[in-house]
Amino acid sequence: MDKFDLSDITIAIVSFKSEEIIENSIKSINPKIPIIVVENSNNNNFKENLEKNFKNVKCILAKDNVGYSVANNIAINNSITKLVFIINPDVELLEGTLDRLIEAANKVKNFAILAPLTQEDIDYLRIHDDRFKDESITEVYTSQLKGCAMLLNKIEFNNISYFDENYFLYFEELDLCKKLVKNNKLIYLIPKARFVHLGGKSHNPIISYEMELSRNWHVMWSSFYFTTKYKGYFYSFFSHIHKLILYFLKSFLYLLIFNKKKFNIYRNRFSGLFNSIIKNKSWYRPRV
Repeated sequence: MDKFDLSDITIAIVSFKSEEIIENSIKSINPKIPIIVVENSNNNNFKENLEKNFKNVKCILAKDNVGYSVANNIAINNSITKLVFIINPDVELLEGTLDRLIEAANKVKNFAILAPLTQEDIDYLRIHDDRFKDESITEVYTSQLKGCAMLLNKIEFNNISYFDENYFLYFEELDLCKKLVKNNKLIYLIPKARFVHLGGKSHNPIISYEMELSRNWHVMWSSFYFTTKYKGYFYSFFSHIHKLILYFLKSFLYLLIFNKKKFNIYRNRFSGLFNSIIKNKSWYRPRV
């Protein structure tokens, strides 16, 4: 098998109203590496500005807000390289990140995913994972991997689909890893490859509250769907029913004391979980 090099990588970034932050992410990437940005809106100005300012960027407008899974699949399917490095708009690569991922790719060969780490990840794993040693390549299953930065080897996905498009947001990377492990595919953490994740900064601050409402809806919808998919409907129902009752009671309480913000948050948690329980699709979209 030929060795991988930097020419084998395409960067994929899914964005939604990320004008305030995405340019810092792009500037942290070698300008010779192609980048595909899938924007979950019909913002043609965003597309024109990115492609004008960065010659290595191709921006695809998704027209509608199709969510993280669908948009990532669009980016992957539009790439022509062997490797696709998925990052969030609020991720910045450190010097040598991609070189170290390529170095690891050539060591482990038949990997499906390689994941770089933040310093916070490394500090956590040193305490909680006996297998983990700084500077070592560590095989993982599903628990430690974050979807904000991961390198996919398309060769290992020949007979396996990428992201489950039923997920709009949350749990999609855990689902992907479970599917890979089930198919005896290899996933590794690469401690030498580092990045910075600002966290929760991938969109314009003006819409933060509406995005918070959306997150609360989708985390509950996706939690129930994910558990049902791997442990069955009845297990999922009985492991979530206490949350459904709790969120209903909390939303009612905050309605009584006129706390509109918290009422909306717990109402959305209740609604997301309830819709997943009754097998509705993940329909909620941020009102922006």
